Amino acid sequence: MIKPYGPMTFIQTDKPIYNPGQTVHFRVVTLDTNFSPVNQLYNIVELEDVNRNRIGQWVNTTSSGNILQLSHPLNSEAPVGSYTIVVWIGEEKIYHNFKVEKYGRLSFSFMLGNVEWMHHNPGTF
Repeated sequence: MIKPYGPMTFIQTDKPIYNPGQTVHFRVVTLDTNFSPVNQLYNIVELEDVNRNRIGQWVNTTSSGNILQLSHPLNSEAPVGSYTIVVWIGEEKIYHNFKVEKYGRLSFSFMLGNVEWMHHNPGTF
């Protein structure tokens, strides 16, 4: 017996971890049973912080070009932890989590020991 499935909705962020103060860019797409994007009405799209406070909301948005693209700037003092994007289609909820952490670019340094000799010849290395 084959079980028929309905459309599936996916949420994708541009990266899994953000610094406070950065902008979260994300997409929402609904695929039909043939895995083709469909125009979809999303009743509510919410962004919740680590304490489940709603920090962003979009109401009755539709996908243009079959993909809904949204963004939300995080406060520079945003608490670190797991944030959630919640998409409502009727009574159905779809969730996607991402993290906010304070991180910097990787940096490193290295030291060379004393060089006992050096060969210098202009024109070659």
